[in-house]
Amino acid sequence: MNIPEIQFLESAVVCPIQNFNVRKKTFYAGVISREGVPCELAEQKKTNFCNIPPKIPAEPVKHLRGRWLFCGMLQNRHFGHFLTESLTRLWAVKQCTNIDGILFYLRSPEAKIAGFVDKITTKLIGNIKVHYIIEPTRVEELIVPSQLGHEKHGHILNHRYNAQILRNLTCGDHSRPYADKIYVSRSNLRGHEGAFLNEKYLENLLEKEGYLIVHPQEMTIDEQLHYYANAKKLIFADGSAFHLFVLVANQEQDVFVVWRRKKHALFDEQLRSFTGKDTKGQPCLQGYYALKSDNYSSATQKSILNFEKLRAQLHSSGFIASSKWAQPSNEQVHQEVQELQQRFKKEYEFFES
Repeated sequence: MNIPEIQFLESAVVCPIQNFNVRKKTFYAGVISREGVPCELAEQKKTNFCNIPPKIPAEPVKHLRGRWLFCGMLQNRHFGHFLTESLTRLWAVKQCTNIDGILFYLRSPEAKIAGFVDKITTKLIGNIKVHYIIEPTRVEELIVPSQLGHEKHGHILNHRYNAQILRNLTCGDHSRPYADKIYVSRSNLRGHEGAFLNEKYLENLLEKEGYLIVHPQEMTIDEQLHYYANAKKLIFADGSAFHLFVLVANQEQDVFVVWRRKKHALFDEQLRSFTGKDTKGQPCLQGYYALKSDNYSSATQKSILNFEKLRAQLHSSGFIASSKWAQPSNEQVHQEVQELQQRFKKEYEFFES
């Protein structure tokens, strides 16, 4: 994890993203000092990407007066990436006084800022003003804090300074109903998001084991946080919801992930950082269907699980009592694939794992 550090710059230029190259895994963005030197502390650590210091621009078309805290890249579309990548400099809000607000540059300048951004940042920093840099801007006074996260990937981890700001996410109303056991589902997502087939079948099995099925996209942020903070056993369909949960996780909880793709080390790194525990669960993939038109991306693939292996893992880990689960039939799998193809008017192709 990076060491907390803060630099104070006068008349520095904040440069938004230029040439975000997915193929080469590079992007240009950051801060240039009044002397024309790139600020190394402002470089954004991002999994598999290289943040190249921006080229010195012509005289910025905008000037921003006041004292502002630089917070790096804002993932303004993707919930999970926002939670893992865009909160890592907010710790400095607690360390700096008399600021006029915080600054982000946008990961996707062409896209709107998703509603969850304001909901989460407001809970974390209250009414402090948030300003988005969309063109090179010279800032009168700029505070640049280090990115408190994984040294290589940048995703947020536990640190006493991070904990001070993340504490604002905790819901203190224990009179509200909650469940000791929850399953966090992806089955009601209606887009091209990745998933595994026959998830409703899994939900029925888990309901018999006493699990409450929750669909995060149908809940408020406060409702999600309340259930996540109070449950004792949590099973997640592999997805972004886990990254909100982990910010309020505690050592008394046990967590299992049902993987729709290969296991991501990030999940264990985060949970271990916040609670000292790893997630339970290994991939039980038998194969998957992928969109031909999407270059077979794992982000949109629809996986087939071995339900007997999944049951055995859940049972041995203490999450269920059942001794046997039936595997969904080939007809059930094919029917769900047909429904997907009809809904999206696109063709899926099967691959064995």
